[in-house]
Amino acid sequence: MRKDIFVFGYFAYKGENVTGATVKSRELYKELEKSYKKIMCFDTAFWRKRKLLFMINLLKALVGYKNIIFISGHESFHRILPVVNILNWRKKVAVHFVAIGSYGEAEVENHRNRENIKKISNVFVETKNMQESLNKLGIWNVSILYNFKNLKPQDINDVKNYKVGNIYKLCYFARVDEEKGILDAINVIERVNRETSINILFDIYGKIEEGFEEKFSTVMSKVSGNITYQGIISADKSTETLKNYYMLIFPTKYKAEGFPGTILDAFSAGLPILASYYPFYNEIMKENYTSISYVYKDNSDFYKKLVYALNHSEVINRMRINCLMEFNKYLPSNAVKVLKQKME
Repeated sequence: MRKDIFVFGYFAYKGENVTGATVKSRELYKELEKSYKKIMCFDTAFWRKRKLLFMINLLKALVGYKNIIFISGHESFHRILPVVNILNWRKKVAVHFVAIGSYGEAEVENHRNRENIKKISNVFVETKNMQESLNKLGIWNVSILYNFKNLKPQDINDVKNYKVGNIYKLCYFARVDEEKGILDAINVIERVNRETSINILFDIYGKIEEGFEEKFSTVMSKVSGNITYQGIISADKSTETLKNYYMLIFPTKYKAEGFPGTILDAFSAGLPILASYYPFYNEIMKENYTSISYVYKDNSDFYKKLVYALNHSEVINRMRINCLMEFNKYLPSNAVKVLKQKME
């Protein structure tokens, strides 16, 4: 008799490269373990260096399990999908793809990828816009699996009693990379500190992207002491860390940005967000309710909206409880229901 589920995910158990993909893989597997006893996983971190081991586990999954779940970015999944479909040509195993980041028309424009995706049982994307984009291409095996995190939210009384001092503490909590807009944030915050009477402290958290270390180090060596890199904090410490800040800065320009986990970290901490109006902003955040947006890739508007947010603390503080309320939508048990239903 076949076992229940074999999960291929970016668990990164042997390493410090904890990303959104890592957190999502671990949390999803942990949640599935609560409902299924016969479940196994394979860590796809560094899988290109372990291709033989990967293939052995893929064959094991195809022969001995009812369901295979791939938790991955689209590029990695598209590389292995043709092989999966060939080996699973008799459809004895239900193959499910949980997409990390943006996954829509732009990511499936290749006809071969499109046809291969149609052959698997289910595709799970992070937003309704992504689902509709795939539907336009004739891909109908698509469901929404909102991002989620297993975090203990901040106490509502602490959120209500947040005090704004003379110094505004802002933070960045994501992968440190130029595409994620960190240099834009540094430049805009430096300008506010230089041109206004507002005093900002800006703390940067996250892994520095490989290949960006030297440029980031050069930039940081020239900034004022009000901007500091605080390193990496573990996922389970995010709420405790973020609760001490006035706002989270999310200046992404990343073309594959989907439903970033850092937004859930902010919601759990009751922390309002200043974010670029990237393609999926409006589906995840609510303007003047949990966040304030600025025009995508427009640093002049970034500056304008930041100054507004800092000068209207009563508006920002009203958002804190709203953020906590939003977090309740993204508990693991709620988010994973749709995946479990598709496998039953």
